[in-house]
Amino acid sequence: MVERRHSHLRRALAAGTVLGVLGMLPLLLTELTYVLAVRRPPFDDARQLLAFVALLLTLPLGFAVVAGPPVALLLLGIGALAERLAPRRVSVPRMTARVVSVLAAPGIAVVVAQLFAGRRAQLLPGRHLVAIVLGVIGLAATYGAVRAVLAVRERLQLRRWHAGHALLLATGLLIVGTACYIADQRLLVGLYRFFHALLALAALAFSQLAVATLYAAWRPTQRWLGRMLMPRHALLVAAVLVTASCWGLGQVQRSAPLRFLLLRHATLQQQLLRLTPLARAGASLEPVVPAGAAAGAPTPPLRPGPRRSEANLLLISVDALRADHLGVHGYGRPTSPRIDQWARQSVVFERGYCPVPHTSFSLTSLLTGKHMYNASEARQRTLAAVLRRYGYKTGGFFPPAVFYIDGKRFSAFAATKFDFEYVKYEFLAAEPRVDQVLEFLGQQGQGKFFVWVHFFEPHEPYESWPGLVFGKRAIDRYDSEIAYTDRAIGRLIDRVRREHPNTIVALTGDHGEAFGEHGAYYHGNALYEEQVRVPVIISVPELAARRVAGSVQSIDLAPTMLSLVDVPVPAEMQGHDLGPWLAGEAPTSLPPAYFTIEDKKAVVDRDRKLIWDSAWGVTEVYDLEHDATERNNLSARQPALAAALRAQLGRALDEQRGRRPREDSDGEAQRLLARARQRDFGAVPGLLRLCRQGDAELRRQAIGGLVALRARDALTALRAARADADPGVAIPAQIGAALLGDRDSLRAVSGLVQARDDLPPALRRAALLALVRSPDARDRGASLTLELAAMLQGSRDIYQRLELIDALGVLADARAVPALLKQLDTVRTHLAAIDALGAVRSPTALPTLVQLLRTDVYTNARQHAAVALGRIGDPRAIAPLYEAARRELEGPAIAGVLVALEALRALPVPRLKPLLPQGAWACAAASCRIALGSSCGRREELLLLVAPQPTVKWAELGGALTVRCGDEVVGRLDLARVAQGGRDRALELPAVVAALDGHRGSLAIEVPRDGGGGESVALRFMVLRPLPGGAVAVAQP
Repeated sequence: MVERRHSHLRRALAAGTVLGVLGMLPLLLTELTYVLAVRRPPFDDARQLLAFVALLLTLPLGFAVVAGPPVALLLLGIGALAERLAPRRVSVPRMTARVVSVLAAPGIAVVVAQLFAGRRAQLLPGRHLVAIVLGVIGLAATYGAVRAVLAVRERLQLRRWHAGHALLLATGLLIVGTACYIADQRLLVGLYRFFHALLALAALAFSQLAVATLYAAWRPTQRWLGRMLMPRHALLVAAVLVTASCWGLGQVQRSAPLRFLLLRHATLQQQLLRLTPLARAGASLEPVVPAGAAAGAPTPPLRPGPRRSEANLLLISVDALRADHLGVHGYGRPTSPRIDQWARQSVVFERGYCPVPHTSFSLTSLLTGKHMYNASEARQRTLAAVLRRYGYKTGGFFPPAVFYIDGKRFSAFAATKFDFEYVKYEFLAAEPRVDQVLEFLGQQGQGKFFVWVHFFEPHEPYESWPGLVFGKRAIDRYDSEIAYTDRAIGRLIDRVRREHPNTIVALTGDHGEAFGEHGAYYHGNALYEEQVRVPVIISVPELAARRVAGSVQSIDLAPTMLSLVDVPVPAEMQGHDLGPWLAGEAPTSLPPAYFTIEDKKAVVDRDRKLIWDSAWGVTEVYDLEHDATERNNLSARQPALAAALRAQLGRALDEQRGRRPREDSDGEAQRLLARARQRDFGAVPGLLRLCRQGDAELRRQAIGGLVALRARDALTALRAARADADPGVAIPAQIGAALLGDRDSLRAVSGLVQARDDLPPALRRAALLALVRSPDARDRGASLTLELAAMLQGSRDIYQRLELIDALGVLADARAVPALLKQLDTVRTHLAAIDALGAVRSPTALPTLVQLLRTDVYTNARQHAAVALGRIGDPRAIAPLYEAARRELEGPAIAGVLVALEALRALPVPRLKPLLPQGAWACAAASCRIALGSSCGRREELLLLVAPQPTVKWAELGGALTVRCGDEVVGRLDLARVAQGGRDRALELPAVVAALDGHRGSLAIEVPRDGGGGESVALRFMVLRPLPGGAVAVAQP
């Protein structure tokens, strides 16, 4: 009897394994077909395609092997329980359905609770009664579904239905499962994770039922099915697939490109990978010393730089000045004729970079010669302070905006005004600013001087200046600002050359400016060339002009200017003296340039550039000589180059912390801790070693670093550290594990927060942020929301505030609105606060968001405000959105308005004439073309927005899109990155504007059929007619 039970149990486990695998196959085939045929992800080569397909197959099959036996045991137990509980008058199938319904009740309750978790659902009258009714319906549906399944099984077992019936039913089930999968791919992309999990589960369930139906019909007549379900065969299948899945997980952990492709395109893989602890950071940035190279090995001596010990110094910086928008760097528009003329008599460095694409950090770094983004708040010596000691009269002319970001951090510099003796600290246009400088210089007599002047004009909001108009778009007005500033700079340099000929002049920018080249606008959010490349031009009396083809940094200007006037360079300055290259040294000997923003770090060595996202372990490598727009990521195809650049970046990180040698373990530990404070995820492996091997104090600091980094691969170490005898280790470890989603830790932290009022502020904040993600976060109500809001109002740290804003958005509690509204006053929290107000969905935020939509000077703020209004869902927002649709000229803001109106079901916009395509796409061998039912020559501009899936209607196109008047190209948009998308398609819509005035012919759009590896995209066409204040019309091909 016991042996029979054991045999029955073994067969059940074997059946669960094999049928679980077979049931997964139809869903895998659906995903493979959809991803390759519809999503069409870009692959570097055939090898990456094969690896991607292998991962698509192995990971889910491994999951099926693991999940199949427990499910089989559960079904076996339910059947046995039903047989035991069933009285004489109740059949076993009925009792089975009752047992399953009772077991499913908690899950149904969770689903119903999620349905009513939103703010709008919470406002429904009688929602509790509706929830109860839905729960009862869910139980009844579960009961009916189980009865139906058992009835089908009975009919097949009794041969009342034959194989044809089973095939028909299985086909229907597979069609429903496929529909669920496609809905998961297409509906509410990036939103409502719970909803997508249910769709994936439904698709899997229907696939399993289809296979079970076929098995029940064919099993009595097909011996091979019986042999497959034998325990030894099932064990072999399990061993092979588990091994393959382990290989697959290793590939995912090691390969950032494959991980990105899976997470981006395969929804079933997304659900499975969320169940697997994946390491975010894929590689360390530790410097690699080549074999045989001694530390500190001598380098060839550089030629001495020029010396002008009696020279004056003039340092000019321009806000948001992109190098590629100056004629000296090849720009086509006449934005900088005066600077170009001066540059022809100066030394021009071809690739200059700012240390951080943020004004405060960049200018502070410029004037100290140090990387200030991650530096301590300790007082740093400035260029002006050093020169004053050597007899220079110093004058600084700059606006208060210099300290607009992180003002507290730079309060010491603000208090001393960078140590200048004479200061003009006010907002002033470029021309009157030059008058101030010239007045100061006229008072200096024969003494040496150092003057720094910062021009603010090119910074947003952009204005067109009379006589310097290039157009009405943002980029046109930006160029006008540059041209106006160029005119003022030319006048300043002419006067200085004439009246103070013995003056060294240097010009640079604090950062660049983005106009959607990589989906971003303005600055401070990426490290692509448009945001970080700035001019670096130096003019030295009696020094020959030349161009230097290498990478330098604006922080190099401080030590360079000191060396030029023969003043000793302070040891703490991290910039390099560019004197040897001013004198003609070969550019190949220039050191790499390093820059950073948030979790991203980058290094440029000549024409090779690496961008490292330490939060996600993603590497980008570009060949700037052949790929100036950074479209072709070489990290996977040239791993040796990527490794070499990562090593250089690691050395740069060490250098910016003071160039300390690596001679002892204590020094190494301190470097690891410093890297953790800089949010460098490459330090995580070292911190994990310190947790195991360090002394008590180092373990405390290492645990604190891991908690601050929120490092996913530290979860195991944090769980282990919870048992540490030292509370200084155990409590932070408990909180850190809770932040990473560990349920046991989350329960412990919940009690800890209630029991301990003496937690340090940083730990209490981390604990509350962990609780935000807990299932009972909303049950805590006002207490959690109000405490986080109070922390937000009391915090001066930008990154803490951004994290708190995000948490309040997740809680979606209207009590957070006052605190969020105050964050609108700070530039770096402005957009995050708008997004959080949209997530909270409180009507009290409506007037503020409408005001931002109407008056905010920043395009992206108007865009985010429009999207937030759509999320709130209040019909009162429709009228101001219509107004914005008719008034707005900037593509991103228009995109936000249209997406909001779509969410409110308020499209089309009244009184707007649509631009209708004529017929369908006409495709030849090389391209596809569509006519737009309009002709060129009128005062109109065509705005094309390119949106990732899903859209109302969309056309499958790819490559580089061109707008044509007849055969003449009047606009172009590179689509290579368009379809990558992101969390919020409304905020990531690239656009191209084509001016139709002055051109002849029929208006059309053309896209190559195989356009350089671009993905499938969805197109929305809009036309502005006439400008300004024209109508906006939408048409889908």
